[in-house]
Amino acid sequence: MKKILVASALLFHLNSIAQETTLTLEQRIEAVPAKEKNAEAIIKHGISTNDLELFKHGVGLAGKDLKKVKYTFSNIHINKGSMFIGATPLIHAASMGQLEMVKILIENKVNVNADCNSPIYTDDIEGVNHSGKMKGLTAMHMAAQRGHKEIVQALVDAGSDFMTLFVEIEPGPGARGISATARQWAKVHGQTEVEELLKSAKGSSMKQMWNSGGMK
Repeated sequence: MKKILVASALLFHLNSIAQETTLTLEQRIEAVPAKEKNAEAIIKHGISTNDLELFKHGVGLAGKDLKKVKYTFSNIHINKGSMFIGATPLIHAASMGQLEMVKILIENKVNVNADCNSPIYTDDIEGVNHSGKMKGLTAMHMAAQRGHKEIVQALVDAGSDFMTLFVEIEPGPGARGISATARQWAKVHGQTEVEELLKSAKGSSMKQMWNSGGMK
């Protein structure tokens, strides 16, 4: 029964996306679920619905302020409804596997090392019991967690500090805490291909290699 409900919810979501993409851009802007149809809201909805045209429109609206766009307090449809403070469009796009959107953001010189926090974080990977207060989550960590290898490579190429930036979780009752680089975060989540990619990635100092667990 649970599988049927999940499948039905997924089908409903896909049908909603299909219906949106048959609308004009103006209609899709109007359908953005926010009182103010500003750049942040449009970019966020474009990423969530895989609407590249809508996303590009939001990026154009943001202009030079794109680097400043952050979601104040938001659920970005990942990690069991975890709430995030200060998530950037790059973190959001990386988590959703939106490679073209990630590339557009990188081309617009957003901060690839920007991070976000979560006062209520729960991992959504089966068998990984990390939950509590989280800080330091970057786009690289999120792409590594989800196994988005091409996005990880794009972030490496863009100069992401994947060796010395740590995501940290202060555990809640009955949970485990962790402090991890992107490579360690990939390993925890069973993303072996990403782990190997980051292990062999070039451009890092000896100190960074040591801090990441790469000196073995």
